[in-house]
Amino acid sequence: MNFKTLSAFSAFVVVALAAPQGETPLTVSIQSETAPQTCGYVVLSASGGTKPYTFTIRDAAAPFAQIGDSYGPTVEDPLVWVGLKVPTGTNAFFQAVDADGHVAATNSIVFIEGPTDDCL
Repeated sequence: MNFKTLSAFSAFVVVALAAPQGETPLTVSIQSETAPQTCGYVVLSASGGTKPYTFTIRDAAAPFAQIGDSYGPTVEDPLVWVGLKVPTGTNAFFQAVDADGHVAATNSIVFIEGPTDDCL
């Protein structure tokens, strides 16, 4: 292999290795067996995007205001989020934002009565 061929091959390898890899889109889903409960917990799973993730609970009606606290940034998967400060009967969804600002959301779900509402 002559020098020109080696140089061309080396340049190709460097470009191929430096090329951005296909990014998997961010997704988030509810893994809990029951609907989230007021002052209870939810199990969420996020994948894709760039870790860490930050989670929020948002009202399902416009303007989709944040409800309660946010969680993160975290790399936990699945995430068990305890102490959900959301009143019974609230129609809401969970949102994940990755380190690059990409956003994903679950379908909306209605919070059910928990064992207590002391967290509100």
